[in-house]
Order: sequence, then structure tokens, then C-alpha cells
Amino acid sequence: MTTLWRPRTGVSLAALLGILLLTACGTGAEADPPTTTPLPNSGTPALSLEDGPCNGGRLSIGDLRDIDESLSTGVNEARERADEWQSDARLIALRIGCELLEPAFHIRATFYSERIETYFFSDTRETQVAPPDNRAGGELPLDQVTFTDLASSLLRAGYSQTVSLDPGSNAEVRVNTASAPFGPFGVPENAVVFHVALETRGEIVDLFVNAADGTIYQYPR
Repeated sequence: MTTLWRPRTGVSLAALLGILLLTACGTGAEADPPTTTPLPNSGTPALSLEDGPCNGGRLSIGDLRDIDESLSTGVNEARERADEWQSDARLIALRIGCELLEPAFHIRATFYSERIETYFFSDTRETQVAPPDNRAGGELPLDQVTFTDLASSLLRAGYSQTVSLDPGSNAEVRVNTASAPFGPFGVPENAVVFHVALETRGEIVDLFVNAADGTIYQYPR
């Protein structure tokens, strides 16, 4: 008598074929990748340039209103550095811009020493020997420097608060003197004067603003 072969394990032939097919599908090159569940964000989010002034790393007219709050602290730190450099160092200029990688203001104070006829830049501690025809200018009186008023003058002149300042010059303030002119003809002598280069309508517009009354001056075009 002929005896049919049967699997000894008791698993039917159909079930065995099904297992082999499932195994082949699971190990093929076209199998779906495993899914992962993202971990909940339990840390502090990274600070974005949109979280403060200098949005996108650029100084705008609207940002000028926020400078005064931190100006005194920044200038005091700059003065401490200058005093360590030379005891007769006097402040002659301020330039305010944006920090490179954070939403904060960058303060560059320029000091001058008559004794050694040299300039000192507070942010980098670099020095520069004055040229033979040096005209350092007068000492900058901080009690007459208000960036909020500068912003108001520019807004009254019709510029939007979103207008950016050229990062090459940012916002600078000096004293206009006969020996060291700062601004075009017509700026009063010994006046504290702001300079801004605005990026507007596809061009750079240089403006000099009298800190005392907000009058705006431009070089003839």
C-alpha cells in the first residue's frame, strides 16, 4: 500500500507556504521602513533672531528705539576698557549695530588719547595711530545722545520703521566741529550729529540728523 507523506510537525502545507511568503515580503528591498515616534521637546528652544531686536541680523529704524535701554551699560564697559588702555582716553564716537549671531546690539565706542595720538576701539581693543593731519573731534556728550529721538526724526521724515540700515555703517554719532567736520554744509558747529545710511527703494540714502532738534541734512546729489 502506498502511504502519503505528511509533515511531522503537524503544520499544514498551506500554513507553511504562508509563513514562507510573509518572511520573503518582510525581508525584501521594498519593505516599508520602520516608523519612529519623535521624542517630546523637553528642552529650552533655541533663541531665534526674530525673538528680539536686529531681526535677521539687520538694524532697522524700529530697533533704534530699544538702544537707549542698554546704551549706558555698554558705554560704561567700553570706558573701563579704554581707561585700562590710557588714562586720558576720551570718547569721540559711538557706532551701534547688531551682533552677528544673536538678537542684540553691538556697541563700538571710539576713544582718543591726546598723549600718544592714538585711537582705541572698544569692541576689539584695537588701536590706530593718528595720521599727521589728524582731526579727532570733540568729546561726545552722552547726555545728548538719544536713539529714540533719532528714530522719531526718521519716522517723521516719512521712513518706515522696517527700513534697514546699511550694516557697513549702521548708526553712528559724533560731534561736528570745525576741525573735524561730521556731515554736510549747514550742520551747526559743535552739534551732536547722528549718521545713518538707509536701504530704501533700492538705494542707499545717507542722512545726518541733528540730535538737538531732529533736523535732517544730506549731501547734494
